[in-house]
Amino acid sequence: MKKIFTLFFLVASISAFSQCEDDRYKAQIFDNVSVTSDVQYGSNYTMLGNLQDLYLDIYQPEGDTENSRPLIVMAHGGFFVAGSKEGDDVVPFCEDFAKMGYVVASIQYRLGMEADPLFPSEQTSTEAVVRGFHDYKAAIRFLRKTVEEDGNPYGIDPDMVFSAGVSAGGFLSVHSLYMNELDEIPAVVDTNKLGLGGGLEGLTGNSEYSSELVAGINIAGAIGDTSMIDAGEKPLISFHGDMDGTVPFNIGTISLLGIDLAVAMGSNTIHTKLNEVGIANCLEVQEDEDHVPHVGNPLIYDSLVVRSRNFLAHFVCGIDLSCEYEDIAVGFVSDIGIDAKIYPNPSSDEIRIEVPRSDWNIEIYSVSGQLVYSDNGLDNQIYMVKKERTGNGTFLLKMRSQLGVIHHKLIFN
Repeated sequence: MKKIFTLFFLVASISAFSQCEDDRYKAQIFDNVSVTSDVQYGSNYTMLGNLQDLYLDIYQPEGDTENSRPLIVMAHGGFFVAGSKEGDDVVPFCEDFAKMGYVVASIQYRLGMEADPLFPSEQTSTEAVVRGFHDYKAAIRFLRKTVEEDGNPYGIDPDMVFSAGVSAGGFLSVHSLYMNELDEIPAVVDTNKLGLGGGLEGLTGNSEYSSELVAGINIAGAIGDTSMIDAGEKPLISFHGDMDGTVPFNIGTISLLGIDLAVAMGSNTIHTKLNEVGIANCLEVQEDEDHVPHVGNPLIYDSLVVRSRNFLAHFVCGIDLSCEYEDIAVGFVSDIGIDAKIYPNPSSDEIRIEVPRSDWNIEIYSVSGQLVYSDNGLDNQIYMVKKERTGNGTFLLKMRSQLGVIHHKLIFN
C-alpha cells in the first residue's frame, strides 16, 4: 500500500487530555464491549412517503467508569439503497474503538432512490444522499440531547464528536463536515418534497441541538463538489483504493446497474482541495485496491484502525497530529495490554516474539489478506518467526489465547 500524507500541526485545548492516561484512546485497554441496540433517534419520511422511525446502536467499553468520553458517529455503506448498521463494514471498527475507550454510535438512515421515470437519476440519487445527510445530523443532535435531558446515559463528551462513514456513509461523514451553507445543497434537490425539507439540518428530529463536529473519518466516500470546502473548516482523514470502481478515487461518475447517476469527487480530490485551503488532513492511498478493501483484509483493516486512532488522538489527547502507521502507546501490539515484545522488526532473517506463557494460536497474513502461516496450541513464551515461512514483505501477525489478542505488523526485508 502506498501512503500519501499531509500534516498540519494544530494547537488544541481539550478537556479530555486528562483522560488519556494509561493509554486510554491510544490502545485497546478494555477486554469487552457492551452494545445498546435499536435506540430510536428520530423519524422522517421515506421516498415513498412513509414515516420511518430511525435507530442507532451504541458501543461502549464494558466496565468503564469514565462519564465524559469522545463520541464517533459511524454510518454504513450500501449505495444509499442497502446496507445495515450491523454490517461487517462498520461493526469491527465500532468494537475496536469502544475497546479504546470511545463511545461509538452506528446509525441507520433512510435508504432508497426513486425511479425517474424508470430508473434513478441524478436528482433522485442526490436526494437519497440528502435524506441520509439529514438523518446523520439528527443522530448527532439526538446524542447531544441525551447528555442534556437524559442524564448522559452513554457517558458522552458533547464537545468531542467525530464523524465516520464507509462508502455511502463516507459521503455522509464528509458532507456533514463541509456542506454547511444553504446554497451548497445541490440545485437538483427538490426541498419541497416530503422528507427533504428543513434546510441543512432536516426534519428528522432534535432540532434544538447542535450537529457540530470536531473532525471526521472518510472510508471510500466522496463529496458532490469540493467547492463547498472552505478554509478554516474541519480536519479529515481518508482511506481509499486507487482502483475503486464504485466510488471514484479522483473525479468520476457514479453508476448504479450501469446507469450513470452523478459526478462525485473522491478522496484524492478532497485531499488536494484540503491542502489548497490549509485544512489539516491525512490520506492513505490503498494502492491497487478496489472498493472498501478493509472488509476481509486484516492488514488493510489494521492500518485503517491504527491511522484513525492516531488522527483522533491528536484532538482527544493533544498529541502531535500524525498520519503515520506508528505506535503512540507503549505495548500497543496488544489489544488488552499484554506485555509482549516483538523484535527485531523489520528483520532480514527472523523475528522474536516474547509473550506470557499461555496456549497461543498464531496466524500470519499477507497484505492481500491470505493466510501464509498458522500454528495452534503453542504453550510457549518465545516464538521465532522465520523469513523462510513468509518471504519478503509486510505481514500482519495475530496471536490469540485466553489472555487476549495481539495484533502487530511484521516486516521482512
